[in-house]
Amino acid sequence: MLLVMICIYGLRFSGKLLGVSTVISTDSAFEFLEIDMKGIVNKSSYAIYKNGTLEFDEEFNVFLKNRQVEIQEFNQGYDNIILTLSLPLLGKKKVVLEKLKKK
Repeated sequence: MLLVMICIYGLRFSGKLLGVSTVISTDSAFEFLEIDMKGIVNKSSYAIYKNGTLEFDEEFNVFLKNRQVEIQEFNQGYDNIILTLSLPLLGKKKVVLEKLKKK
């Protein structure tokens, strides 16, 4: 299946956890998200946020499952996004992605 998404992203958030920098670009309604991870892990993906859950493409779901990573909570605010992750050996960790200022 080929999925093509064309979105106008107005918001960008950035944060870092355990050597991985993550940037999330999203629309103002937080419906469509583009995820870009750099560092120990280099991966990009898209997600749709609906009914309180993030739905990733199948490749990214396999990527998370193979690493035993689970996104338990996704909370967005005006100035940040807070992700609660379940990580192997480390348990629950929160990562805060702060809103980037427009240039």
